Amino acid sequence: MSQDQQMEQFYASKQPVQLTGTTHNQSMQGTVGYNGSIAPTHQQSQQSQHNPNAISLSNSSHPCACVFHVLFKIAALSLYLFGRLFARDSSGKTSGPRFIIVTVFCILLLAADFWVVKNITGRLLVGLRWWNQVDGERTKWIFESKGVEGNSNKVDSSIFWTVLYTTPIIWGFLFIWAVLKFNIRWLLIVGIALSLSMANVYGYYKCSSDQKA
Repeated sequence: MSQDQQMEQFYASKQPVQLTGTTHNQSMQGTVGYNGSIAPTHQQSQQSQHNPNAISLSNSSHPCACVFHVLFKIAALSLYLFGRLFARDSSGKTSGPRFIIVTVFCILLLAADFWVVKNITGRLLVGLRWWNQVDGERTKWIFESKGVEGNSNKVDSSIFWTVLYTTPIIWGFLFIWAVLKFNIRWLLIVGIALSLSMANVYGYYKCSSDQKA
């Protein structure tokens, strides 16, 4: 057996050593082989692949609620934008029956989104809920909080508040655009969408303000 083969068998029989140390206030852990390379530990590999602060549904405590918090908004907005093409007849003008179909489905989607945000996603994602109680001729507005908004999942909270405040801004731009274009018919849809989204914004803003007070 040659000397080179003996050296290869010698190194192959040795186990790598664990190196733990601190350099410039940073911890260094890994496996050091005889070729001088440092391989990261399994724990470090998992930490690098999983960042709990990243905005991802995998880090959400309620991924289904996050999806439905966005789903109806996108559906209503898409139907409003692309339904205008469907509502036109062969001459390029808005057809009455087609316009009614688009309007009805848009209002249904907007109503579904309003109900889901008001009763489900706000409670699950940020621990807030608002509602009104009718007592005879008087209406009492109630703003509830579980007192855990600060301890809620960061991904859930970011998705909820970002989408909640962005929605009326988008519909506001569409409202101004419809006014400038004199699209009086389509102002009905935009007006309803803007009113419902602003109602949820006001309700949850009051819930959050009462919690911090």
